[in-house]
Amino acid sequence: MERVIKILWFLLLLIFFSNFKGSIQFDTSGNEDWLIFGKDFFHSNYIDEDIILPLKLKWEYKASSSPGISPLIDSSRIFLPTLDGKIHIVNINDGKRLDRLKFGDGVFGTPAISGKYLYVTKNSLKESLYCYNLQKRKIVWKKKFGRMETSPVVYKKFIIVCNLEGYIICLKKSSSEIIWRYRMGNEIYSTPVIVDDKLLTSNVKGRLILINIMKGIKIWEINLNSIVFSSPVYSNGHIFIGTREGNLMCIDILKGERKWKFKAGGAIYSTPSVNSDCVFFGSNDNFLYALNQQSGKLIWKFKTGAIINSSPLITKNAVIFGSLDHNVYVLDIKDGKLQWKFNTKGRIKSNIISNGKYIFVGYEDKYLAAFSMNK
Repeated sequence: MERVIKILWFLLLLIFFSNFKGSIQFDTSGNEDWLIFGKDFFHSNYIDEDIILPLKLKWEYKASSSPGISPLIDSSRIFLPTLDGKIHIVNINDGKRLDRLKFGDGVFGTPAISGKYLYVTKNSLKESLYCYNLQKRKIVWKKKFGRMETSPVVYKKFIIVCNLEGYIICLKKSSSEIIWRYRMGNEIYSTPVIVDDKLLTSNVKGRLILINIMKGIKIWEINLNSIVFSSPVYSNGHIFIGTREGNLMCIDILKGERKWKFKAGGAIYSTPSVNSDCVFFGSNDNFLYALNQQSGKLIWKFKTGAIINSSPLITKNAVIFGSLDHNVYVLDIKDGKLQWKFNTKGRIKSNIISNGKYIFVGYEDKYLAAFSMNK
């Protein structure tokens, strides 16, 4: 009887997860927008373009403070959040400022754009979630949901945020009314991934959890027994996430079980990136790693002159990333060999992004640069 119950339970799980996609659905439209953290709901940081070198510096923009985790791209505009609580809106083609929005406190998480609305989270004890109308240039609403350093996720009719008090909060996009609230406990620094109406994130203590968005109920959880500041990434039925102890974990999203673990030489604070075959990430040991997604086997690694704590940009033929050694690196995606390098004016902590025409790099003290591809 016990055997029959186990078989039935397994079949129910298969039915429940049958709508999970087997691989990343890449946007191949060219001149791609970058409207949320990580490019898509899976946090792939991938564009379906070939990089033709050398890259050429098109323009530099001086902001009011150091760049946040990642800029955004919406058509002909780039949105640059800065640590002094401002968002600079810059013309993509000439680097001239179009507008500068002020939100008062530090904007640590990457904002999200959905239609004419910009959603912004802040590390503030006062209002910490804003909805801003980009057409009317005014705040539609602002809410007090606790201090936040993650990015808002705008998915279907929902807005999902995580705070440093350990709560995941799901709101109605239309009214900002709370639909459900789930207590994780401990601070949450990981922006959730979304896979077919399921949400996955971790708290700082390594409690990794999968939640049904429509119902706000837990599907499974696993304890990584590690400190986690990295956000998760999804690809091919697996979740990849880094830890302060230097482990890159691979979790089977169907079973909620660890498939493999790779030990790097230093802490992993940034979010990994993926294509259809590999997972790429930087570490405090100064290396950029490429691993096989299925086996966790090291394919190649590349050493820089300092810590890497931002996510690499992945293209069809290249891996592009920055380091605290001030350099932008372009590596061959197959073997990790250096193809091109550019020295900026400061440390690179911000994720490098692209719209398929330009590569955008934010770096200290307060700069954003655009590089054109040699097409």
